[in-house]
Amino acid sequence: MKRNNEESDVIRRIKVFVDRCDSYSNEKLSPTQEEIYGTDSESQVELSAEFVEVMLRVIPFVHERSGRDFSMHQLSVATDMELLELYEMVSENIHKSPRALIRSMRIDQVAENLRTTNMTIEEVAVNCGFVSPNYMIAKFYHKFRMTPDEYREEFVQ
Repeated sequence: MKRNNEESDVIRRIKVFVDRCDSYSNEKLSPTQEEIYGTDSESQVELSAEFVEVMLRVIPFVHERSGRDFSMHQLSVATDMELLELYEMVSENIHKSPRALIRSMRIDQVAENLRTTNMTIEEVAVNCGFVSPNYMIAKFYHKFRMTPDEYREEFVQ
């Protein structure tokens, strides 16, 4: 009985996290005070990279089942993770801000725009919800270790 309550609580927290991601997805992404002043203690506020990757698979799964119940076992299958590993990862990260996940999703959208459109860097920044091209370029470089222009040159022939 305790396991079912624990599972229900984790699933509820995942749904809340996905809702928070959805609400963030319409806001312009701008630097936080911590990023500006270099006081970001990443281990306490940043999501683990593995959790971000898993949530990129969990979010569509949760959206597909909107209003319907699902189990942690179904989530573990959808994410191709062991159940215990999934529980631990969720427990370590679910209380943190989904900002890193939103940023990762938007940077992936930037990469897609660079590969498939002729938009300028400024237009891509606006299209992908960044407050400025400079902030987008900095976050893009952090993830891909190249500028958007370098990325476009390398991946668009």
